[in-house]
This record gives sequence, structure tokens and C-alpha cells, in this order.
Amino acid sequence: MDNSRRNFLKQTACFVFSGTILNNIPYLSAQTRPALVERAFYTMGTIVKISAYGDSVRNIHQAITKAQEEFQRLDSVMSVYRSDSHVSFINKAAGRNEVPVDRSVIDILRSAKIFYEKTGGSFNICIEPMMRLWGFRNESKTISRMPSDRELYRAIETISINHLVINDRGNTAGLSNEGSAIDLGGIAVGYSVDRAAKILQSEGIENFLINHSGDIYASGTPPESSGWVISIPDPQKPSDLIKTVSIRDRAVSTSGNYESFVAHLDKKFGHILDPQTGYPCDRLLSLTTVCSTAMEADAYSTGYFCNGNVPAEMTYIAVTSDAKVFVSNNI
Repeated sequence: MDNSRRNFLKQTACFVFSGTILNNIPYLSAQTRPALVERAFYTMGTIVKISAYGDSVRNIHQAITKAQEEFQRLDSVMSVYRSDSHVSFINKAAGRNEVPVDRSVIDILRSAKIFYEKTGGSFNICIEPMMRLWGFRNESKTISRMPSDRELYRAIETISINHLVINDRGNTAGLSNEGSAIDLGGIAVGYSVDRAAKILQSEGIENFLINHSGDIYASGTPPESSGWVISIPDPQKPSDLIKTVSIRDRAVSTSGNYESFVAHLDKKFGHILDPQTGYPCDRLLSLTTVCSTAMEADAYSTGYFCNGNVPAEMTYIAVTSDAKVFVSNNI
């Protein structure tokens, strides 16, 4: 998956203190204490960690293996970096024809259009041409010059969500404009976390936490606890914390523009771009959202980070460009 687009800060964005919670229950006997299984594996360009409690270590391992296989399968169809992915097939055929895609791609494209509308266009999976223009697909992550206003204007024309064509019945998708391209980096990780969570639950695992580079879903609770405790770091000094939250059956995602960037001379430009201007979003330093699904948290943390207009009903923690911290009343 697109590790640059996904925001490298998410590798350290949330710290989960399941170990601390476990240490707080010494009175549980060996016979009554649920088994804890933790596994970390590499997929989608980063590390995924799953922690799960249950009565059978074997059953937990089998369930986690199925979840891991689903992560890898989704990466194979959704990665913008894999030439044989369905997303790459869509991009290569832009302006010519629709291509057959996995049903999961259809589902995520449909959802992406909904998030586009809800965020006023700030969440836009058609941003890929702009990402290329800014050099985020270069391994060096440096650019020799700034994009010109003319180049940005042309790029803005190619990233209209209206170029995206989805055929539900035929399971095909395409882009009507040559030069357009999609990048699912701001939504695919959350989607994959949700899919993995459903697999674990279908296998009878009720109390678990999935942490995909900071996109987190927490199901149930650790033993003798009311929730999974997650801490959000200060974007200006990640070793310091600005807030802790306890969640169960909820998802958390953090977006920011200070860890993943391209450099020009002595200036850094963050990877979350404003689809309306073509420039990096700079209203906030970071935005953490808490939602019922990981896909929602993923998309909203990206989209509302860009425009700064977080709905009052949303559960969030925002750090503004002048380092002020705002926490929603419902957190």
C-alpha cells in the first residue's frame, strides 16, 4: 500500500497499553486468565500488530493467520505501487476502458465517493496525479523545483471524482479521463483493518486489537478492563503525549503532514494535499478521529485534516498549526 500517502507518522501515532492492562490483573489465576496472543507482520508497506485474548491459543493463531492472509490479499489488489494490482490496472486504462476488479475494490470506491461528499471534496482518491507532480512517488523524496501554477491547474483538472466510473453489476471500474489516476492510501488501510476484524469475530475471537501503523480497531476489552487504552503523541514532539483515550468496539486513526514529505532546498512539503488548491494542507498539525469503523476513521482523519472543518458531532483530537489542542466534548 502507499506508505508515503499513508502518512509515516502513523507508525508511532498511537501507543496501546495492553501490556500495562494485563499487568494490572495479577489476582487472576492461571486457570482463569485468558490466553494472550500477539503477532506482528509486514504488509501494505508497514507493520501490522494484532493482540487477541481467548480461551484457545491455537484458535487465536488460526484466526490471526486468516486475518493476515486477508491483509495480503487486499494489498495485492489495492496497492498503487504494485503493477499487477487492480488499482494499477484502473490507472493504466484511464481514458480508454473499464477493467474487471475485485469486489472489495468496488466497495471501497463506492465508499470513497461518499467520503468525498461528506468532507466537501477534501477526501479525494483521484489525487494520484497531484502526488506524482509533487514527487511523492520518487524514491529520493526530493524535488528539484516547485510545481508551477500552470502544472497545478492542469493537475486539478485531472483529479475530479467525476472521472471515476464504477459498474456494480459487472464488477468493473475505470477513469473516463486520460491522465487521471486513483490512490486508495487514505482509505484502504482502514478498510483492510475492518475486514480483518470481521474475520477474527467470525472465528469467535471477541477481545482483540488491530494496529495497522496507527489505524486501530479495538474489539471488546482486555481482561478486567473497560477498554483498550490508546495514547496520542504530540505531533511536534512524539515522545510527549497530548491525550489518552479508552475505546472498545471503536476505531482510531491519526493524520498529519509533518512525518511524510518531499523536500525542496531547505523546505519540507507534507504529503496530504488539498485537492482544491494542489498545495499541502497546513491548517492542522494532526487530527485523530474516533469512529465506529476503521475505514471511517481513516478517511475522516485525512479529509478533515485537510479542510480543518471537523463536524461538531465527531469524536476527535485536533492540533492546530499554532499548536493549540482541541478535544471534542464526546471523547
